[in-house]
Amino acid sequence: MPLNELNDVLAAAGSSTNDRRAAVLRENAERTARRRSEIEAQSSPLMNPQERIRLWEKLHEVTLPVSRDHKLLRLIAQSTALSLEEIHEEQVRRLGSMRHSPAGANA
Repeated sequence: MPLNELNDVLAAAGSSTNDRRAAVLRENAERTARRRSEIEAQSSPLMNPQERIRLWEKLHEVTLPVSRDHKLLRLIAQSTALSLEEIHEEQVRRLGSMRHSPAGANA
């Protein structure tokens, strides 16, 4: 292969590597921006307590504890800008819907 063709092939390979690298960096930046936006939204007064808690659960991959005295509740309240009472209300709401759902009726 002549030198100029080899240079073209190497340049194309380098370009595709740079394109992939740029795409990965762009995806990482978008993912970081999306997470930052979700973190801000979890304490937004424009969202109701149920939405804020659901978003907190999604971000942290943890479900709302059932225990009224669980240590995580204070952290959830702080992260979502909700009161402990609002967190407890969501716990009660979920418990009530579990009891009234077909799956909860069989439990």
